[in-house]
Amino acid sequence: MTHFGTEQKSIRQGETKISYDEFLRKYSDGEHLEWVNGKVIPKSPVTWGHEDVRLFLLTLLREYVLLKDLGTVSGEPYNMKIGHGFPGRSPDVMFVAKANRARIRQEYLDGPADLVGEILSTKTRRIDREVKFAEYDSGGVKEY
Repeated sequence: MTHFGTEQKSIRQGETKISYDEFLRKYSDGEHLEWVNGKVIPKSPVTWGHEDVRLFLLTLLREYVLLKDLGTVSGEPYNMKIGHGFPGRSPDVMFVAKANRARIRQEYLDGPADLVGEILSTKTRRIDREVKFAEYDSGGVKEY
């Protein structure tokens, strides 16, 4: 089993590990969280600039995808579980091609998105560029 993201802190100190299914049952109401190595990881609040860029990319991509009928666009806080042994991440922006729409579940994306975008910040740069890149690459995300 591959383990990623061990440098992040759990939502509660000393919290016992939970399954991904339990994570979805407890935290599938739009919380700003990820599931890494059995632990619930809170995501930091974003800056105005981060959200401005995310909304611009989300809007631009969504309009293009709708116009061309290519698939579906979503983003944070919707969760993506790319496979067994991988964390449940919540990318800033993601695209799922029409051919892969069957992966979309109400609570999470069951498999890799075809395209994932993360907005870099000073505090998350290493996690986004190294840890998440390795996860997404190993897990079958075609473009990151």
